[in-house]
Amino acid sequence: MSYPPPPPPYGHGYGYGYHGYGHPPEPMPPDRGNLALILLLAIGLPLLLLSGAGSVYFVLTAGEASVAARHATEAGTGDDAPDVLFDQDPSQTPSPSPSSAPSSSAAALGQPLTLTGTDPGVSVAVTVEQLVSPATPADELFKPATGNRYVAVQLALVNQGQSAYSDTLGTGALLVDGAGQEYRANPTARVSEAQSFDGAGAVTIGVGESRRGALVFEIPETATPVTFRFALDGGLATQKGEWRLG
Repeated sequence: MSYPPPPPPYGHGYGYGYHGYGHPPEPMPPDRGNLALILLLAIGLPLLLLSGAGSVYFVLTAGEASVAARHATEAGTGDDAPDVLFDQDPSQTPSPSPSSAPSSSAAALGQPLTLTGTDPGVSVAVTVEQLVSPATPADELFKPATGNRYVAVQLALVNQGQSAYSDTLGTGALLVDGAGQEYRANPTARVSEAQSFDGAGAVTIGVGESRRGALVFEIPETATPVTFRFALDGGLATQKGEWRLG
C-alpha cells in the first residue's frame, strides 16, 4: 500500500516563513552600557588633562614667586651691606643708626682718645669737653628750622704725631640721638656759647700744637643727643672714637 508524499516544511511551500511572505528578524539593539563609557571617556579625559596641567602651572608659578621673594630678602639683609657711617653727603637730614646706645668702649666727657689717621705719622688726642644743649644761634641769618634747635660739641685736639694734621672736622663727625638718628655738623651754624671751627671745622695743626672749638648740629626739639662719633681724615680713617654725651 502506498502513501502520499509528506507535505513540504512550513514556510517553504506556502510562503509563510522567512523566504515567503514573512519578515526578517529585527537586529539586536546596541549595548547602551558601552556607549555611555565611550561618551564618558571622550568628555572626561580632556577635562582631566586640562585640570592637571592647570595644577602643575600653579605649583611652578608659586615656586618661582617664593624663590624670587627669598632672593629679594637675602639681598636686602646680606652681610656685605655697605657701612654708611661716614659716607653720607653732609646735610641736616637725619639717617637711621644701627644702635642709639653708646658702646661699652665709649669714652666719657673730658676723656681723651688718641686716634690715628690714614697717614701712619698722624696721631691726634681728641677730647669732647662738653655738650651745649640747647645752643643759642649767634647769627640772625642762620637759625635752625621751625621745630629744630642747635646743639654744640666742644672739642680739644692735640697733635701727638710726627707730621702736621690737616682736616675738615665736620665731615668726620656724627651726633646720634636716643632714637638712633644720626646728624651731620652744620657748617654755617654759629652759637653764642662756644667758638666754632671755621669752614666746617677746617684746621691745620702742627706737631705738638693744639686747637679748641665747637661743631654745631641741628636736631629736632624733641631729640636727645646721646653719642658723638669722630674719625680723622674726614671720617676715612679706620680708627673711630666714640663719646657718651649723657
